[in-house]
Amino acid sequence: MRTKVALQLLVSSLLYTGTFWASNSTNFGPDGLKVFVDFRPVLQASREVLVEKPPLGMALELEDSGKSTGVLETATHEYASGTLSKDHLEKIAVRHDLSDGTWEKVRYKLQVKVEPIGPKETRVIADALVEGLKRSFTGKEEWIPVPSNGNLEETFLLHLGRKLFGEQFSLQAKKKTLWQRDPRYVPDPDSNNNKVAKPEIKRW
Repeated sequence: MRTKVALQLLVSSLLYTGTFWASNSTNFGPDGLKVFVDFRPVLQASREVLVEKPPLGMALELEDSGKSTGVLETATHEYASGTLSKDHLEKIAVRHDLSDGTWEKVRYKLQVKVEPIGPKETRVIADALVEGLKRSFTGKEEWIPVPSNGNLEETFLLHLGRKLFGEQFSLQAKKKTLWQRDPRYVPDPDSNNNKVAKPEIKRW
């Protein structure tokens, strides 16, 4: 089951000054992250955030680069396995306890849709697909879709915002914030703000 979670953000520019005001909302909805930046730079920044290593990115592998459609698809990434799978599942999904088996592994992938919606205005929607491997008491194994709790999507949007606007970007700000930067790629090597926990994992 895919749960579309995105933070709606409207960024407007004050021409000639290079100054940007941001109006943030903590309400999540299907409208996505809206920025007054051209489509191509936003698509490129989204691609970089998906593949770059933390703290700047999410260290995922792209399955579809989205060059023609604006839809970026990652390969399935194993998040956790073994006895801690149940606890780690709760960090990225709405976990339900099993009465007829155990959680053995957790994996996820992301779909990011980037689309132009106006002159120099782009919308980004992140969609996480999380699955848990259930093993019944009889030994049968089955991958079960688990609803995302929004942490993966929020992590992606935070990295994307910092990629475009710099390290001062925050999803948590509720008041208008003044940035003295044009939208451009700004490295943030000192940032350790990554909402998604990174357990030690084995790939299968």
